Amino acid sequence: MPLATTVVDLWRLVYDYEIPTIVMLNKDIQTGKSTNVYWPAGDGQVTFGPFNITRTNTSDENMYTCLDLTCKYKNQVRQVKLFKAKFWEEDRIVPGSANDMLSFLSGIEDEHSNNRGCGPVLVHCLNGCDKSGLYCVLATVIERLRTEQDVDIQHIIKQMRNRRPQIIPNYEQFQFIYEAVIEYLKEFETYSNFQ
Repeated sequence: MPLATTVVDLWRLVYDYEIPTIVMLNKDIQTGKSTNVYWPAGDGQVTFGPFNITRTNTSDENMYTCLDLTCKYKNQVRQVKLFKAKFWEEDRIVPGSANDMLSFLSGIEDEHSNNRGCGPVLVHCLNGCDKSGLYCVLATVIERLRTEQDVDIQHIIKQMRNRRPQIIPNYEQFQFIYEAVIEYLKEFETYSNFQ
């Protein structure tokens, strides 16, 4: 979650890297913690530095709330979708269900690739490593399974820890990744369907 002093930096990142999708894994309001909202409170607009952010639509899905936003800077407009996860409880380091996480990942991937999948997905949580780390590792593992039909989960975690050492800090998250992969693979009855 961006700090009050880094909200402009977040929108500069979104604009410069043409990020069409933001995934927010924490709640708007965390118990006992301050969060900085970086979008308009309702259907309206707000300005952060040189960036004018407008909310054009809100849709409520089972796993997430989706905000359609526009980011305007120097007469250029970028379309951005902000997905706010609803299934992951605030005080838990893993979601309640691997299937919920897989459904969420699938929904984000579909929206990202179908609509504006040109730039990267920006993922954040409150501290930038707990929930975000789990999401990014699992998304990478699933993508590798899809493209290569083979994956080394420990190697992926090790590679990601080179840039963010705090990710997957405990056994519970490590175990959850394996459980989610098992659930993902159960979707395929035969190897020939795994493509």
